[in-house]
Amino acid sequence: MTTELYTEKGWVRTWFDHDSNVIHVKWYNYTSRVHLRKSCEMQLEAMRKYKATIIIADASDAIGIPFPQDQEWFATTLYPRSRELGLAAIISILPKNVIARSGAKTWNDTGRKNGLVYIEVNSEEEAKLTLQQLDNQITKNKNG
Repeated sequence: MTTELYTEKGWVRTWFDHDSNVIHVKWYNYTSRVHLRKSCEMQLEAMRKYKATIIIADASDAIGIPFPQDQEWFATTLYPRSRELGLAAIISILPKNVIARSGAKTWNDTGRKNGLVYIEVNSEEEAKLTLQQLDNQITKNKNG
């Protein structure tokens, strides 16, 4: 079962998968401050409400780069709140578009500097494999 969190055609789709307890984001365009922040705020809400600890952010088809003000907001607001809510990892499917890839890498590096685990992959298949590995690691850690 999934719950749609935020969708704006041509910009972003954000949903929560209850079966895997994972937040999914499909980015199409990073250049809207409104849609970018709204999606991120809904991700925070899903972390709070559903105790989600992993995000798969698929930016493979994304264009553009986040505005500098948004990059600052990530560092001062988004990342600290994500850590407080128990976010364990973000699996980032990197954009094919070279400009968007540069923006995504900056976004990911800023997250790492703020104590988040960003795992960069190049495809949905790699993301699924990485998710399985994370699930196995989390289960192993819980069982001692």
